[in-house]
Amino acid sequence: MQQQIERDVVATVESTGGTEERYNYFRLPFIRALLRMVYAIEMLTVLRVWHVRRTLDDLLGSFGRNFSVLDMGCGLADYLFLYASSYPQARFVGVDNVEDNILVCRAYQRLLKLENVAFLHADLGAVQTAAAQDVVLCITALQYVDQLGLAFRNIHDNMVVGGVLVLYQDVYRSRDEESATRRASYGVRPESVRKYTAAEILTEVANAGFSVDSIRYCQGFFARHAEAMFRGALNTARWSSWVGAVAVGIALGLFPIYLLVLWLDFVTTHKSGGGLLVVARRTPAASRSGPSST
Repeated sequence: MQQQIERDVVATVESTGGTEERYNYFRLPFIRALLRMVYAIEMLTVLRVWHVRRTLDDLLGSFGRNFSVLDMGCGLADYLFLYASSYPQARFVGVDNVEDNILVCRAYQRLLKLENVAFLHADLGAVQTAAAQDVVLCITALQYVDQLGLAFRNIHDNMVVGGVLVLYQDVYRSRDEESATRRASYGVRPESVRKYTAAEILTEVANAGFSVDSIRYCQGFFARHAEAMFRGALNTARWSSWVGAVAVGIALGLFPIYLLVLWLDFVTTHKSGGGLLVVARRTPAASRSGPSST
C-alpha cells in the first residue's frame, strides 16, 4: 500500500519538475492527512508492524533518552516517525536506495518539524554513517538486496559494539517456493523480489558477527494468507475499477474477522512461519564467522 500511495503522490506533482522542491506540496493539509492515514492503516492492518513495535517499545525504553537508531531500507520511515517524536533527544537516520522514498520522508519530516531525524539515499551494502549506531532496524528490506552477506557486514560495521539489530523479513521454505497470495500482496513482479529461507538469513547474521538474542517466527498459515489476500484485494483496485471495488468491499466487510485472525496469530508462538523476527547484538569484528558469497 505504501508503494502505491507514493507512486500516486509522485505522479500528482511530476509536472512541476525539479527534485526535492516538487515535494513542497506535502505542506497542504490534505496531503498531510493522507500520509497520516497511510501510516495509521499500516500500523493497524500489518501484522509485521505489531511484532516490530512490541520489540521496539521494550528495546528503546531500555536505552534511556540519548541513543541512535539507523533504519536500513526505511521505505516511508514508519518506525522513525513513530518514535522520533517520543524520543526528542535520540537521533534517527533512515537509509533507502529508492530516491523517491527519501524525498517523501524528508518532506514529511519538514512538515512535522522533527530535527532529530535525517535521511540518506544510499545502498544498504555500502552506506557508512558518521557515527556508530546503537540500534539498527532492517525491516522487510532484504528482498531487494542482491548480496545478503555484504549487507549484513555493512550493518555490523555501522553499529557500536553491543548495539542491537532488529531484523524482520518474510521468509520461504525454499527459494523455489511460489505463492500467488504473496505475489498479490507485494503487487510487484515475482522476479523482482528475492526469496530467502530463515536458515539463510540466520547463517548470514552469524557470519557477519552478530550474537542472536532472540528468534521469533511470525505469520502462521491463516494469518499469512489472510494478510496476503487483504493486501491483494487493495492492490486489485489499481487494475480494474469495478473488480477492485468488489474486492475492496469484500475485504472491508471481513475486516473484523481479519483483525481477529491477526491478533490470534500475534499471541501464538509458532515453530515456523512466513515472517522471521530476529534480535541480535553486534560483537567485535574479530568474532565474525568468515566471508560469505551470498
